[in-house]
Amino acid sequence: MLSKLKPLLPLALVLAVASCANLNGPGQENPVQMQLQALQTRVGKLSKQVDSMQRQTKNMQAAGLANQVNNLQAQMRELRGQVEQLSFQVQSNTQRTRDLYTDLDQRLNKVETKLGLQTGGPSGTPSGQSSGAGGSSSASGQQALPSGQEREDYMNAFNLLKSGQYDKAIKAFDAFRNKYPKSDYADNALYWKAEAEYANGDSKSALQDFQALEQNYPDSNKLPGAMLKIGYIYYDQGNYDKAQSVLKTIQKNYPNTTAATLAQQRLQRMKQENK
Repeated sequence: MLSKLKPLLPLALVLAVASCANLNGPGQENPVQMQLQALQTRVGKLSKQVDSMQRQTKNMQAAGLANQVNNLQAQMRELRGQVEQLSFQVQSNTQRTRDLYTDLDQRLNKVETKLGLQTGGPSGTPSGQSSGAGGSSSASGQQALPSGQEREDYMNAFNLLKSGQYDKAIKAFDAFRNKYPKSDYADNALYWKAEAEYANGDSKSALQDFQALEQNYPDSNKLPGAMLKIGYIYYDQGNYDKAQSVLKTIQKNYPNTTAATLAQQRLQRMKQENK
């Protein structure tokens, strides 16, 4: 608006001077002309003020744009940081999942061998017997597997776990424990239920069941594995003091075992990560 008015001010003054030039005789001061000169001076000052205001407006606009650019750059840096953080979390979760399935697959293969489900059985162990699979033992020092319907129910739950049907496996192991509360494989069923929950991403329920096994079956041969997963879950939750305590207990109470070796590996990882 100011820029549109500015060019019209001198023209208005010229027209006013022209219209009033002959009001007085020669040699006499024309008061109207004097007023017009005063107005012309004011117009000059106003023109300068308009120029100044226009420059200020441009500077303010430039400053506003600069602030917007700075804000956008700050937002971009923040978003870039979030992307990097999410990428790290995805990589960590991918590695954790890979480690989890590798560990679970190894455990399942060992159990298959002990249960005599693989061709020929382990080291000549007859099908239907296991060397140290947990629970009570037979006269030969080998554990007697469930028989009849009990065996069928247990293997049904175990096969669901093996095939990755974790929700169904959890229900099947629960049903087994409810149906056979005195079974020699009650601790095994609780352990594999917790493993299924852990593989299914339900760390809270898995932790509760691993701890229940620790409390209710202190002599179970599944206890080292359960304690190892308790340490892993504490690590995943960021409770590094508890994780370290459990992992060190495994090393102390179960030396020269696979669980102790894995516990040592996780402790070394925590040390490298300053956790």
